Amino acid sequence: MKSRLGVLVIHGFTAHISCVETLAHYFDNERLPYEMPVLPGHSEECPSALIGKSWKDWIEHCSKSLKKLLDRCDKAIIVGHSMGALIAINLQVDNKSTIDSLVLVAPALILKNPLAPRNKLHFITTPLSLFYKTWTLKQNILDSNKNYKWVPVESIVTFFSLIKETYKVLNQVSSPILVIQSKADRVVPNVSGEYILDNINSSSSDKKLVYFFASEHEMLRGAQKEAVSHEILAYIKSRN
Repeated sequence: MKSRLGVLVIHGFTAHISCVETLAHYFDNERLPYEMPVLPGHSEECPSALIGKSWKDWIEHCSKSLKKLLDRCDKAIIVGHSMGALIAINLQVDNKSTIDSLVLVAPALILKNPLAPRNKLHFITTPLSLFYKTWTLKQNILDSNKNYKWVPVESIVTFFSLIKETYKVLNQVSSPILVIQSKADRVVPNVSGEYILDNINSSSSDKKLVYFFASEHEMLRGAQKEAVSHEILAYIKSRN
């Protein structure tokens, strides 16, 4: 017999699957069916595994995981962290009838990085990609040595392309949504979640924004990971 709801959990850019695995314990205890796909090119020994992988590959891979999940449940809640939140948005737009709701944790639509889309230095991203093939990631966004410490520049470019594509479809999002952000996040500014909620077509009663204050970007592995996990689980229970 199928469950009414299941959960698809999507990790972020250059992140190891351990960034979101803390949720598995809670889902197992609640006997919730779930899928936690590893995005193509991620969780490998070397970041070079990302070469040749695009944002379309990531969405296609998660779409397959969604279909697998829906064999065990009627509808899915998608939990996306960082870039995973953008994938979640795109999946909802393409699968409205089977997505119950979204949980976006530190959604990376807007970044503090000046090279990111809509930021002041984004125009030099393409020229830089012609001269630099790899990019070292700042230590302050690495909560674990399992995350990649450098990244192919072509992967940054495709991540930025996903951001641009997500802006285009944002007004097509209509599902209930929970956005979780941290005031201490040094990667994603608080305005990112606010922008998403202001520009989707979900009813105001179906929009919820929760702030934490001690967690950094890796909210499911940081100082408040249990509180963040409990917030997510409480929301899922409210939908069930």
